[in-house]
Amino acid sequence: MAKASGESKDIEVEVIDEGMNQVLQRDSALEIEMLELFEDITLKDVVVNKACVGKVVGCKDMTASVVKKILLGVWRRLGPWRMKKCEDGVMEFFFDEEGYCAFVLEKRPWIVNGVLLNLKPWPVEGEVRVAEFEVASFWVQLNGLPTRFLKDENAAIMGKKVGSFLKTDGKPKEGLVHRGYLRAYVDVWLKNPIPAGFFLTADGKPKSWIQFKYEKLPHLSFNCGKLAHWNKECFALLAMVIPKVGEAVQMYGTWIKSETGRSNCFTMKGKGVSKLIVDNGDVPEWDLNGKHRRGTWKR
Repeated sequence: MAKASGESKDIEVEVIDEGMNQVLQRDSALEIEMLELFEDITLKDVVVNKACVGKVVGCKDMTASVVKKILLGVWRRLGPWRMKKCEDGVMEFFFDEEGYCAFVLEKRPWIVNGVLLNLKPWPVEGEVRVAEFEVASFWVQLNGLPTRFLKDENAAIMGKKVGSFLKTDGKPKEGLVHRGYLRAYVDVWLKNPIPAGFFLTADGKPKSWIQFKYEKLPHLSFNCGKLAHWNKECFALLAMVIPKVGEAVQMYGTWIKSETGRSNCFTMKGKGVSKLIVDNGDVPEWDLNGKHRRGTWKR
């Protein structure tokens, strides 16, 4: 303590912690240290071509053990494969042969108990967290086109209305005419409502509805058009298709699935739509007929 002009004044003295100073110097050196690590390029053949990653996306919180049990039956004809559970519900799949891994990726999407198992190629970075599970690949049938537009090149054009176009099935002209629809393999964003179709105007003639039909579609909320919600509740307004002439119809229903033939939202007009009753445990009895009544999703 020093005194000046008869007044006392405290002087703060900084205490240096030598131990902490050494730690900081060490950490600083670690940050700027450049390491020359060895890279094994053959690991790409071992992992990338024989492995993939997946995640269950849908309304059911399925455990990895249940997924594996189901896949053991579905993939029973494949050679030996192993599954490893990771963080955030991500699963790793390892195959003994490259052909088996290529097969399961080629046959996407895979549906497990009505829920989507979204498989992705092994990330080049090696971090399974970087896989884009928000996007899934589906085969989509494009129904309602006049015969003269049943051209394979048009599948690429209209597939972009569904999502990111990947490929067509390359059907010959005669096959397209006999089948009556085009087919596109498309990457679809799962957080958004599944595109259901659009109105097509051609040669100045009245607009016709082009119905999208999805092959191997998982459980879907027919209320909002998104993958069925985890809590089985949907409070969104009912999605409708509103033509310029005529009555509006429900946009989503069983007709969005490929198994329903050439039906569409206009020919069905709400037929084949069933509600799945949800648990109203936290809803007061006096309010069951109120706004919470919309707390259902359809499948």
